[in-house]
Amino acid sequence: GHQPARRRRSGEDRLSNTETVASNFGYHQGGHLTEVRVLKKPIPKPLAHNLPRKPSMSHPSIPIRFQLNGEDHQAEVEPWLLLVDFIRDELGLTGTKRSCEVGVCGACTVLLDGKPVSSCATLASEVKGRSLTTIEGLSAGAQLHPIQEAFLDEAGFECGYCTPGMVLSAYALLSENPAPSEQDIKNYLSGNICRCTGYVSILSSVKRATALMQRETPSSKEPAPRIPTH
Repeated sequence: GHQPARRRRSGEDRLSNTETVASNFGYHQGGHLTEVRVLKKPIPKPLAHNLPRKPSMSHPSIPIRFQLNGEDHQAEVEPWLLLVDFIRDELGLTGTKRSCEVGVCGACTVLLDGKPVSSCATLASEVKGRSLTTIEGLSAGAQLHPIQEAFLDEAGFECGYCTPGMVLSAYALLSENPAPSEQDIKNYLSGNICRCTGYVSILSSVKRATALMQRETPSSKEPAPRIPTH
């Protein structure tokens, strides 16, 4: 006889309620499937933030006006909606990455009034009356920003998942300090985690970006932003 394979709960726990899993099946020695039982699993709590919530009379949506990558924008957001979900799911700007969801890895970094913030730990309603910049707003059409060019030139990425947040943090740094030391770069980017590169190529990228931006603005103390202004 044979015994059915034991279900792996960890795999099933990641399924949505619209997905199914074939479990408790076994094989003859010839490799033929002998038993299949199809199960449906409920949506686990970790995925609950991906679902639209029903509107509540006690928590009406909040109208917001703000600047998105240099252009006027308006929307209505729920009080509990996180900025990362608003950017990705409602604005359709998927360069902002969702990762740790507790504001420590830097993958979801965006700029609010030019300052880096973790969009996974910021409410969407907090952008009201402010300027929001995502990675999509850094380039001017097909023309990359010098920081983006530098990351390409120096191979400052591998998988690329952390790169949008890293680039925006580097932009904020060079906006504040056009000639940072290596320690300045390390300190400023300490909130952006990269699991691939070992950071050496990232440091090289920011140093090259510094040189490129100084070359573009020889008579200015401030780097020339390429974020479009309205």
